[in-house]
Parts: sequence; structure tokens; C-alpha cells
Amino acid sequence: MWFFRVAKKQRRRIPPRIKEELYKRQDGRCSYCRIPFELPYFDIDHKLPVVIGGADRINNLQLLCGPCNRRKGALTDHEFRHIYELLPAWLTWLPQREKPQARFVEIEKRKVAELRLARERGRRKRFRSARKVIVIVGTLAAIGLTAFPSGVSGGIFESVAEFSQAVANMVSSLKLLGRP
Repeated sequence: MWFFRVAKKQRRRIPPRIKEELYKRQDGRCSYCRIPFELPYFDIDHKLPVVIGGADRINNLQLLCGPCNRRKGALTDHEFRHIYELLPAWLTWLPQREKPQARFVEIEKRKVAELRLARERGRRKRFRSARKVIVIVGTLAAIGLTAFPSGVSGGIFESVAEFSQAVANMVSSLKLLGRP
């Protein structure tokens, strides 16, 4: 049996000067737990992960401590802040206290207990994720681009009203499938 190695696309290494710039921006603190660390102990993280199309631009990067980076994984910044009950990114300029790692573990245990309880009751607990919204919006945008490539005429739909009806049908079908 032959095994072939599929070559992965090599990711570009982020220069050390960008890490230093992020360190200055964040006052030497982790973006989530706000605990201060020395520069070598920080990991560079993408707010919108590369797997979902995030870029290596500085406005998509942040410094995280090891535990927060492993906990975040492939979640977006918005999803992580929502799950762990942190301030939204647009309010991070407000003064914030340090959050011990035990707080994150406590929240994880509580969420697992909520899910178990919901399963025992026979209901499925739904968590709305930003990723689903991004997929839906992206699909709608793709439909819009193919529907009206050169204005209203010449596209798939005859009118904007017909297009909006198609979008409404798609949204209602998602509701029937049980998707938020």
C-alpha cells in the first residue's frame, strides 16, 4: 500500500516586530484573561482564524497566553468572548480586572451542566454561533452577486422583489430544519 504525503500550504511566519507592536498595544497583557506576561510567553492568535479565512493583518492578530490560546482553538474572537462572558471587542478600551484561569474552567463546567440538563429534559440546547451567521450572510451575498451581475437586468431573478422572496424562502427553510 502506498501512502502519499499531501503538501500543506506553508503559512507565512509573522515577523517579531509585529509581535512587539501587539505587546505594546495590549500593555503586555493577554487579550482575554488580562494577566501580564513577558513577550516570549505570548502566542500570536488570529481573531478570525485562518481556517475560516482570517488574514495575517495586524488588525486580525492578538496576543494570548498559552491557556487562553488553547482554549480558544478555532473559535472566532466574538464566539470566545460570548461563550466565556467577556466584554465585546469594541469595549475592550474599558478598564478590566485580571481573570484567573479558574473562572474560565468554572464557566466551562456550568455550560456542560446546562447541556446535560437540557439533554435529560429531551430538548436540544442551541448555541448561536457567529460562524453560522457568517455562512448565511456569505450565501446571501453570493446569491445577490449571481442574481444581479449587471444591475437588475440580465441576472437570475427578474426583479428585486423576486430575489427578496427567494431569500425569505431560504431563511424559512433554515428555520424548518431547526437551524437558528
